[in-house]
Amino acid sequence: MAAAREALRGVFSPGRADAEMDEELRFHLDMETERLVREEGLDPREARRRAAVAFGGVEKVREEVRDARGLAWVAGMRLDFKLGLRMLAKHPGLTVVGGLAIAFAIAVGAASFEAVGQLLHPRLPLDEGDRVVGIRNWDARASRVRPRATADFVAWRGGLRTVEELGAFRTVERNLITGDGGVEPVSVAEMTASGFRVARVPPLLGRALVDADEAPGAPPVVVLGHRAWRTRFGGDPAVVGRTLRLGRERSTIVGVMPEGFAFPVSHALWVPFRAAAGGIARGEGPAVQLFGRLAPGASLDEARAELATVGRRAAADFPETHRHLRPEVLPYAESILPVRFDGSLRAGLWSIVVFFAVFVGLACANVATLVFARTAAREGEIVVRTALGASRGRIVAQLFAEALVLAGVAIVVGLAGASAGLRWATGMMASMLQAGGHRMPSWIGDGLSPTTIAYAVGLAVVGAVVAGVLPGLKVTGRQAQASLQRAGGRGSGVRLGGVWTGIIVTQVALTVMLVPVAVVLGLQTWEMRTVDH
Repeated sequence: MAAAREALRGVFSPGRADAEMDEELRFHLDMETERLVREEGLDPREARRRAAVAFGGVEKVREEVRDARGLAWVAGMRLDFKLGLRMLAKHPGLTVVGGLAIAFAIAVGAASFEAVGQLLHPRLPLDEGDRVVGIRNWDARASRVRPRATADFVAWRGGLRTVEELGAFRTVERNLITGDGGVEPVSVAEMTASGFRVARVPPLLGRALVDADEAPGAPPVVVLGHRAWRTRFGGDPAVVGRTLRLGRERSTIVGVMPEGFAFPVSHALWVPFRAAAGGIARGEGPAVQLFGRLAPGASLDEARAELATVGRRAAADFPETHRHLRPEVLPYAESILPVRFDGSLRAGLWSIVVFFAVFVGLACANVATLVFARTAAREGEIVVRTALGASRGRIVAQLFAEALVLAGVAIVVGLAGASAGLRWATGMMASMLQAGGHRMPSWIGDGLSPTTIAYAVGLAVVGAVVAGVLPGLKVTGRQAQASLQRAGGRGSGVRLGGVWTGIIVTQVALTVMLVPVAVVLGLQTWEMRTVDH
């Protein structure tokens, strides 16, 4: 432990450590000088000289002690990083072109990783959100969801063993009209009272919906979202009991939900779902989405097995409407999206992440060629350092540190670009979903998670290895070193000409320019396909 503290002090407090070392060296030199004067009768000056010779050189001893402290490479890397910053200023062309190339690659890589992660591994902001599930009828013949499942909901409600608090909702758009005459279109969830029990979020004021609100003839009631309460009622704590109009119907406010609550998808108000009260034939009625919680001790696989049995029984009893329907239970976040996350779709989404990771490598490889051209131009410096005893590893480490500084600047720009691009893509996706009758889930954010930031940092480190270590290994190889030494600082065969450097700069610039065009074309194609369906 004492050795570790000494090593850390040597790295983070080098001035204090050097002062203590100098004091100790002086003490030993003084002691040896006094011994030579006392025992051999030497002149103090001669005794001092011989004591220093016996130590083997004070500077050499200092270096050996510094190396013995451990972690000395950290101090060396600190100097390399300072040199890297100077190189960025000394070569602005490489800094701008290479930095933008790496930054753009990191931006698209981080944005794709965040988007795919939110789609495939969403986290509901609810208590035990991973146990909230959705149930839907999948039409195997048409390969799409059959949303008219009100009759099935009535039949399944209370009959499933593995899913409890089974509920239903549908989204309707209504005009919110308050006493001051203001009119605002809002997204209203017609939802069963079980939805609030599934969410396990208590109201901020008043109460949530209860089962009695769903009964035929029950007075119309509404639960306000936090934003509607603040903007339309000024955050009035006495709002419970007041009335408002939703379209043509006047409803009594019975409660207010806390800020951030938007279950089941992204809703602002909640009213009772009453369509299940009447006798609705199979395959008819309003389009609804079903939800629930896995019963205590029940697993998702057990729920799937039970629903498969229920589906086979329904297919036998109602072949006209249910022959091709396959009821399935899914994690809730997957069930509300109009796609099926099967193995091929998951593999396709992750392939996008892999593609952009490879793209980062290609962009950094282009930058590596530019770095190699600059490194070859520093042949005189490399020859001198090699002649002074610098190892190949030490020179490569310096070049890696310089590339890491460039990557560090690029990652700041890249993450800012990824965040902006993600906000833009999220807004566009929300518009397309809304055009198709769907809503953007409230738990899908437009920011970067810590996991994505760590992923981007990993991409930057890999990029620094490609852009710094590989050119360093090439320029310090035996053949390159022999060429540098023969050139004696006057030029060498490893230097890239200005024409080739210009070609490489053009290639990197075209890479940065063409990829956004491809992304825009892809999004336009997706939008056209969405409209067609």
